[in-house]
Amino acid sequence: MNKGVRILGYISLVIGFIFLAPIRFSLTFNLFLIIGLVGSGIVYIILVETFEDLKKIKENLQSIRIFGKLKIN
Repeated sequence: MNKGVRILGYISLVIGFIFLAPIRFSLTFNLFLIIGLVGSGIVYIILVETFEDLKKIKENLQSIRIFGKLKIN
């Protein structure tokens, strides 16, 4: 799941670059678009990574609680 989402993010970045390359409005306009695309792709990947990490941390905490209850009982 995690690798698939990351690959989708990279593919969307590449497609964005391909479609932005022929646009010749102005250099600054292109730079803003490219920076926006790359930034949104990076933020998307970071959010997915942290979400996966939070799920793992939650699972670890639940297992620790289960072990704690078992030890108390």
